[in-house]
Amino acid sequence: MTDSVVLALDPVVLSLAGLVGLALGSFLNVCVARWPRRRSVVRPRSACPACTTTIGWYDQIPVASWFLLRGRCRSCRAGVSLCYPLVEAAGAAICVLVVLTRGLGLEAAGAGFFLLVLLGIALTDARQYLIPDQFSLGGAAVGLALSLAPGGITPGSAAAGAAAGFGGMWVAGAVGTWLLARTRPGRLEAAAREHDRGRLRARDARGVRFLTRPPGQLAAVLPVLPVMVLVGWWFGPVGVAAAVAASAAGMAVLVAWVDGLGMDADAPARAFPAGPAPAEPGHLEASAPTDNPAHLEAPTPAEAPGRLEDPTPAEDPAHAPVAPETVLGGGDVKMMALVGAFTGPWGAVLTVFLGAFAGLLAYLKLRLLLGTRQLVPLGVFLAVGAAITLWWGDALLDWYLRLSGLASL
Repeated sequence: MTDSVVLALDPVVLSLAGLVGLALGSFLNVCVARWPRRRSVVRPRSACPACTTTIGWYDQIPVASWFLLRGRCRSCRAGVSLCYPLVEAAGAAICVLVVLTRGLGLEAAGAGFFLLVLLGIALTDARQYLIPDQFSLGGAAVGLALSLAPGGITPGSAAAGAAAGFGGMWVAGAVGTWLLARTRPGRLEAAAREHDRGRLRARDARGVRFLTRPPGQLAAVLPVLPVMVLVGWWFGPVGVAAAVAASAAGMAVLVAWVDGLGMDADAPARAFPAGPAPAEPGHLEASAPTDNPAHLEAPTPAEAPGRLEDPTPAEDPAHAPVAPETVLGGGDVKMMALVGAFTGPWGAVLTVFLGAFAGLLAYLKLRLLLGTRQLVPLGVFLAVGAAITLWWGDALLDWYLRLSGLASL
């Protein structure tokens, strides 16, 4: 056991890691809220989108503020999405997990950064079917830079992985689009219309309506608690940290997807009524990196007539219509450059396999439970595959090579 791992077991070190994770989770909320809208994460300061009151520092304490305020704005009592404290809790658990398993150093910092970026990608893709370049290309640049440090992935493997991830996904998307256009003309355009109708049906489903309110979201979290206790008893602190990180991140992505159903993302497919643009339930206005996005659900048009700070769907890229002109979105292609830079070429291949399999299962489950035919936010499932690859990629590849007999060649 290395000295850094021994030091990482110190309760004080773990507590500091958790506090750093809370702050990083808070800033991640800022990025998720603003980058899709092409807004600065530095200015302006956080404000309630319902009453425009600036949010004080005392209402921006990670996780705690949400519970102290009972998920409401102090000034106007507008609702706050549970997604935000969940992301902060996930950030804390991720930092504790990487410190427990990888000690203190660049390797742990790189793993934590990678997992947090994957969470940000999953959140934006689940809510808006969009992956900001700051996450994908910016994260890929950081991965390539970290490969220059001793230990971990080599610069050659990182560069080859980024090229393989980006190039492989681009080729797959181009070939798939060409084949679909030749064999089933008009299918891509029909998919957009089916996606639009599917989101409307999903939004009206009873189970989804249950998850649009904090009581329903909290009720969905409660069954996870006994599982975390059992995992902690069996695997110890590492198991607890992993269970909290996975549970909080998964629930945050689910809440973000439900929030996205309230957004009129397909503006051209439906005529908007006169007046302000439809609001985004649970989509909060973000602030500077020091702020905790204890931000508030945007009110409905009736609650905030004439609001000027939110652009109309045609002006805001976060409201861009889902129009699948290609089989794969550009964000998914660029995301794989990030994944390859951190996991290498074989890690990128494994991520695509795991992500496609998880996406297929999710699509079939939506069809079964809700009867909807929606486009799959592939970035969510690629993020899951990349996280699995980060922790167990080498073991899974070795198992496959032995099973297939390729290891003896």
